Amino acid sequence: MSTSKTVAERFWERVDKHGPAHPSLGECWVWLGSKDRGGYGYFSIDDETKRAHRVAWFLFHGVWPTMGVLHKCDNPSCVRDSHLFEGTDAENSSDMVAKGRSAKGEKHPGVKLTEAQVLDIRTLYVPGILTRGRGAWTQRKLARKYGVDQRLIWAIIHRVLWRHL
Repeated sequence: MSTSKTVAERFWERVDKHGPAHPSLGECWVWLGSKDRGGYGYFSIDDETKRAHRVAWFLFHGVWPTMGVLHKCDNPSCVRDSHLFEGTDAENSSDMVAKGRSAKGEKHPGVKLTEAQVLDIRTLYVPGILTRGRGAWTQRKLARKYGVDQRLIWAIIHRVLWRHL
């Protein structure tokens, strides 16, 4: 007689079904197992690690989701089926913007510079080899001035970051 637990048993023993209440959806079912920095849970099946909310989708629907699994409740740790829906990356981004969860510029939690500093960097930067050593503001000098990595300065100058300015 085998005493090993099923995938479902192992999964649900890591869930608290009395999590924070969402006003219109009811209580979140919060993943208590391993999580990443963003709060998304992880669960292993057959030596493969999967996101917990995707596993929950599989356990409720009997098939793996064909698109992303998004959260109506905006709680990345939630695995309650009525709080989850399938959607594309574009739908996920639209949902994030509609709910005011898209932080840009100074509102972003990992920001190192102000908008004024970014605009100064773009104004001060002088490209080209001929200007080096003549008091011009190179990427390296700007990085030292603002206490950031030169790669960040490059990304600002080339509008990889702070595109909205």
